[in-house]
Amino acid sequence: KWLARYTDCLITINEEDYALAKNEKFKAGRIEKVNGVGVDLSKFAPQEEDVKRKLRLEYGFNIEDFVLIFVGELSYRKHQDLLIDAVALLKERIPNIKLLLVGKGEMEYLYKKKVEKLGLKNEVEFLGYRNDVPNLMAIADVVLSSARHEGLPVNVMEAMATGLPLVVTDCRGNRDLVQNGENGFVVGIDDAEGMAERIEYIYK
Repeated sequence: KWLARYTDCLITINEEDYALAKNEKFKAGRIEKVNGVGVDLSKFAPQEEDVKRKLRLEYGFNIEDFVLIFVGELSYRKHQDLLIDAVALLKERIPNIKLLLVGKGEMEYLYKKKVEKLGLKNEVEFLGYRNDVPNLMAIADVVLSSARHEGLPVNVMEAMATGLPLVVTDCRGNRDLVQNGENGFVVGIDDAEGMAERIEYIYK
């Protein structure tokens, strides 16, 4: 805020930050909002059923699997434990459920222990750092985001470009991109039951 007075143009990337900068009367020359950093549409395109089937076989998944994916560092901020809890609730109701967690981070060990403790080793896969995210999106059925905080999340934009439904937590950035009931669902930040409910709704 103090440095804003020396700034020609202050750029925000979500509605909450834009409103804050305006309402707090940051003294920048101008305050603008842009819609994030964008997505490479040559890499992320709507799914084609034959490509999806082919890639699933290549990656070792069954056609009948119900594949969920979240791309992001394994951290407190990204809150993947919420998704693990949701899968634990759904394990009996969706027997072919698979959650792919793409990324590395300081919470990896704890999240893996949680998966082990809940008996979800067949349902949750830790894929680590990957450079084939477009292919992984292409085999998925639903994209998730359990983040506590976001700017304007690229992984959600990539999901939208791939034409996938979303279930995301109600934090800034997520709610800028996902209109509840239109292109996905928005649930409470700690609402594992709500997350599970919406995933099951899409599954059905």
